[in-house]
Amino acid sequence: MKKPDKGQIWVMRDEVLSEKMPTYKERRILAHGEELMCVENAFEPGDKAPWHEHVHAQITYVMEGEFDFNVGGEHRTVTAGDSVYMAPHVYHEVICTKPGKVIDMFSPMREDFV
Repeated sequence: MKKPDKGQIWVMRDEVLSEKMPTYKERRILAHGEELMCVENAFEPGDKAPWHEHVHAQITYVMEGEFDFNVGGEHRTVTAGDSVYMAPHVYHEVICTKPGKVIDMFSPMREDFV
C-alpha cells in the first residue's frame, strides 16, 4: 500500500495507505491533482483536529458519526450527510462525539500531506 500519485486517475480506497494521526484515528489520501485533493479521515469519540488555519479552501462532508465543529468562532454539531465549508485562513477545529468518518476536499491540494 502507498499514497496515490498526484494526477493518478483511478484511486482504489483499499489500495491506499492508511496513516495513523497524532490527534485522531487515521487519514487516507485519495485522488488529488494540483488544484484539488480528497482525503478520508476516521475519528473516535474525543479525537480532534485542533484549532488551525491554512491557505486552502476546505469542504468537509460527514459520511458517518457526529462532530462538533468550530469555524471562525461559530459552533455547530454535524452528522451524516452534513457538510462544512472553511474559507482560506479561517481558523477551525473539530471534535468527534460519535465514531465516524469524513471526507475533506482541499483546493488547492495539500502538498504537506504528500
